[in-house]
Amino acid sequence: MVVRNLIKQILKEEKDLLATSPQSLVRNLPKELKDILFKQWGAKQNPEWHPEGNTLKHILVVLRRAYHHYPNDPNMIMAALFHDLGKMDTYNINPKTGNPTAYGHENESTEYVEKFKDWVESFEGTDVEEIKYLVKNHMKVKPSTWDQMRDKKKEPISSHPAFNKLMGFTNKLDGGGTDLKEQIRKVLKEDQFELFGDNGGEYERCSHFENNPQHRKLCYELYTLGSFLYRDLGLKDIIDQKRELMGQVEDLNDKYQEPLEILYNTGKFKEIKKEGNKYYLPILGDRVTVYDEKGEWSYVNKLNTNYADLAELLTELFIRGGVANKLSNKNKLGLKTYLNSIKDKLINVLDKYFHLDEYKEFVRNTKVLSNRGEKAEEDVKKVLEEFGMKTLYAGGHGDFIDMIFGVDLIMDYKGKTYLIQVKNTEDQALKSSGYERYNKLDYFTAPTNFGIIIKNKDGRITKLDNDGQVINEPEEENT
Repeated sequence: MVVRNLIKQILKEEKDLLATSPQSLVRNLPKELKDILFKQWGAKQNPEWHPEGNTLKHILVVLRRAYHHYPNDPNMIMAALFHDLGKMDTYNINPKTGNPTAYGHENESTEYVEKFKDWVESFEGTDVEEIKYLVKNHMKVKPSTWDQMRDKKKEPISSHPAFNKLMGFTNKLDGGGTDLKEQIRKVLKEDQFELFGDNGGEYERCSHFENNPQHRKLCYELYTLGSFLYRDLGLKDIIDQKRELMGQVEDLNDKYQEPLEILYNTGKFKEIKKEGNKYYLPILGDRVTVYDEKGEWSYVNKLNTNYADLAELLTELFIRGGVANKLSNKNKLGLKTYLNSIKDKLINVLDKYFHLDEYKEFVRNTKVLSNRGEKAEEDVKKVLEEFGMKTLYAGGHGDFIDMIFGVDLIMDYKGKTYLIQVKNTEDQALKSSGYERYNKLDYFTAPTNFGIIIKNKDGRITKLDNDGQVINEPEEENT
């Protein structure tokens, strides 16, 4: 019994080594702590002091600096992680300036250190009391506060054994200001954290601002302006300019030889040329495409016409510009009037408050639609293959054949080629069939709760179950 208890005590006292990188540390946080960290995305910051934009980004930047400057000091690393976790709890907007505030956040942050004390102490070399000291006092030694503080209040802070660490935390890790923009851009580019972890739920439009009802209301009002945002306001042209700066011009004809050959052989697409053994579509000859860090097609390529994402971009712009609260009180007509008044200088205002890579963050709705579209295409393809059709081409995410011609699937049935467009809903499929620009397509389809629905170019509707069996007599659409 004595030996067994001794072994248990040894195992209990044995501690883990702290993660060797900020990515690893964040990735392996306890779920509750990780949720608290990621919620800081909603705590915006005054761009004058924090050009990162929000508290989550700021914490990640400070955490990376801690690993760089104090790689062997787990207390400084833990202080970097915890120091601003109380900002979402104390988040507010100054009614006079319109700027975000988080007064007293350091006290809430210190409480989080205590709450997760057992986890903190599981790592070798950590001292919870020292971490709490660093977190609680990191705001007090900022020059604007420290220089005005009476000596009597300074004394218990400056006499602490970790005071030099506290000053190092403030000077080396927690600094802010617009002079850091380039450094922050580099940091965020080098360390791509998955900000929303394993959150499998679909993103709801404007829920990025769910912690501030005024901002979410403004976002939704902007969203209801629809195509006005990219067409009349000119955001499509502005985003296209940004894409040209972010992307690369390339000839994509070689990549799309297979579908180009199939489309050419239908005889419907005179714009596709055959030169020797190759097929050529002029519009593919100089496409500007943005790729992500993994070399994959970036969702920002579709930002130019997604008015839900453009509404979020504008809302964030107005928050950073300090006018969001004022604009949230305007109706649809008032917003249009205001937007038209800033139309000519909009690109300059965007350049003031956003760096280029930030545009890639405003694609939450595009991601949802793209993922939903991918699933719809896969569901339709499976049913049509059960019916007996053979898939010749399925473009998928970021496919230019889809974007240019509206063709999601090219399939063969008994030696004949069919061009198929897939929509997410039955209503969308039936509506698309009436568009003149899609008059070269054969079928318009969408998944349903029973299988799929198909409308051909002559208006006849057929329904197939999930096994590819026809479950209705082909019918004309009621008009």
